[in-house]
Amino acid sequence: MRVGLVRNVALGLVALVGLGLVGCDDKPTDFGSSDTVRITTNPSTMTVPAGVTTLLETRTENQGAEPTWEEITASVDGSCGAGAIVVAEAASYEPSLQPPGQFDITGGNTWGVTCIQLSGGGADATVDVMVVADSLELTNTPPDDELIVFQQVQLGANLLADDGSAVGPFDPTTDITWTSDDGDVLSVDDTGLVTAEGAGSATITATWSEFGVDVTAETTITVVVPPPVLTSTDAASADALQLITITGTGFIPGAHAVLLNGLEPDAFYEATVVNSTTATVLMPGGPAEDIDITVGVAGGESNALTVSRTCGASDETCATEPGNESGAGAPDVGALPVSFAGFVDGADPNDVLAFSLAAETTFTLNLDWTGNSGDLDLVFNTTGEANYNEGACGYPAATGAQPETGECTLPAGDYFVWVTSYDQELAFYQLDLVEVP
Repeated sequence: MRVGLVRNVALGLVALVGLGLVGCDDKPTDFGSSDTVRITTNPSTMTVPAGVTTLLETRTENQGAEPTWEEITASVDGSCGAGAIVVAEAASYEPSLQPPGQFDITGGNTWGVTCIQLSGGGADATVDVMVVADSLELTNTPPDDELIVFQQVQLGANLLADDGSAVGPFDPTTDITWTSDDGDVLSVDDTGLVTAEGAGSATITATWSEFGVDVTAETTITVVVPPPVLTSTDAASADALQLITITGTGFIPGAHAVLLNGLEPDAFYEATVVNSTTATVLMPGGPAEDIDITVGVAGGESNALTVSRTCGASDETCATEPGNESGAGAPDVGALPVSFAGFVDGADPNDVLAFSLAAETTFTLNLDWTGNSGDLDLVFNTTGEANYNEGACGYPAATGAQPETGECTLPAGDYFVWVTSYDQELAFYQLDLVEVP
């Protein structure tokens, strides 16, 4: 790929008026007191792309500013810099109309500054020449201009002359400014190392700048997230919140996610792509009998595996949550520690969980949830009534944050925990009561 933007070189325009040239810049300065002849040039300084020929016009003038068509010679003076040029008498002018003194200046394959020394009629002049690259070529671009997410590629570049030959000195890792037009898709460091950050397309631009001239090249790269293939799960059926292990090929941690029925689950389900062949997810605690599990991204899911939802002996969170209709008490959770999962919605806005303490006990309570519920809350109550103003521990976890946690010390007795969905939208929860040693 070769792109060049080096055509901002000013070329002098020659106008013949009588025997004079119009538009020539004076170089050197005005006549000194003892000077009778000077050399003027157009242009007075030059920027020449490598391999490109630019016209330099010169003439001599006497004190009366009349042209004195002395023969002028030109030579390269490398003492002022390392830039390479070739000087030759111009082949384009008309000798019958104007005398010698025009030169073709061709940029060589070494960029930098050099000088042209002019002599004629007893006068001397110097023209500074800046040699720049004609174009820039990117190398080592990925096949088909495509990367897989998180893949890297080290781009390179070549400075080129007009004929495609290399221009130096040049090091793409230090002499180029690298940029990306979308860092969420492609990032690039100062050396040209490109990293695929996310799905999409982005353009990487390389810029070489010298003497006010920018030479650029660019490449557009597409980042893809290929869908993996699922092969099996470790269970054909599972209780609520049972950990399911999914196996397959082509999983990409950080790019692929576990999806349930085509939707990425909340972190409550602890869905994880472990490595290239393994992913895990907790079986949901909500009203579903069959769960389609996939691993992938939106629009690129893998084939689905179905796991059936089952109900254990102490599990009260199946499709209709039997024995726990709206306002009814959920089963006694028994002695600590205990973990209970359920769901609340518009038809069943409250779950009341009973537990008993045989002696004074300090315990932690943790409530986590997922779904559309705007808030879940919990209250300890010693009376068994829905009295939100009297709690054995007050409101230790009623913060509205997720998860809600608290620590209580309670004497022996019977207690209740209320789990509430204030906006009455479907929400799954998990409640843990753990004794503190």
